[in-house]
Amino acid sequence: MKERTRDQQVLDILKEQGHTSVHALCQTLYLSEATVRRCLADLARRGLIHRTHGGAALPETYSHAGPLRSRITLNAAAKREIAEKAAALVPGGSIVFLDQSSTSYYLAEMLKEKTALTVVTNSIAIAACLSETDFDVFVSGGKLCKDVRMCLVGADAHTIFQQINADFAFFSTRSLSADGVLSDCNREEINVRKAMLQNAACRVFLCDSSKFGTSSGYVQCKLDHVDILISEGDAARQYAQTNKALKML
Repeated sequence: MKERTRDQQVLDILKEQGHTSVHALCQTLYLSEATVRRCLADLARRGLIHRTHGGAALPETYSHAGPLRSRITLNAAAKREIAEKAAALVPGGSIVFLDQSSTSYYLAEMLKEKTALTVVTNSIAIAACLSETDFDVFVSGGKLCKDVRMCLVGADAHTIFQQINADFAFFSTRSLSADGVLSDCNREEINVRKAMLQNAACRVFLCDSSKFGTSSGYVQCKLDHVDILISEGDAARQYAQTNKALKML
């Protein structure tokens, strides 16, 4: 494959998906891992992409979350595995907070098998997903987020989470740095999540390994403010050394 053609194919994939992994590029383009990594390194030097842990993103998508329909296809297998692990934590009758993340959407699908749940969310998509269950589903007020139109944010969105004590808060962010800082690219979403985390007995961070070793513009919290970190496989174990009290799944 000609180098320019290969570079353009990588850029086309990133324009469609926003983010991709080295493994996915190898499978899609039938290239070796070494070739893909050289290609990404060259594109990064030219300022055309931003390198992430295990993959790459376009510079503009690194600072904007993008619509759910795009995010939900990224690292889908990992997100499903994470959602399965998370769903196993939830007994029937629980009160559950779900943020607007794509991984929480996968979790909402898994929770349909449960009974007598109360789910509180600021995601219109998650509320629609659960609309045919017999759960008590509460949707926050607020305004539609400019970056993620299926997400409600603002002061009105905080209120419902401040008035309910949840058994679990499940959430995700754009990034998890090597030293354990959770961050995201939308400050309004971060503020809603803070209200969720303050009123939950167990705070569960859902994070696929493509986000490891990356950072975004606004800090959510540190890992020592989280009770459980769930990732695919045993990827989360790399954070065990510096976070002894954190449960890893």
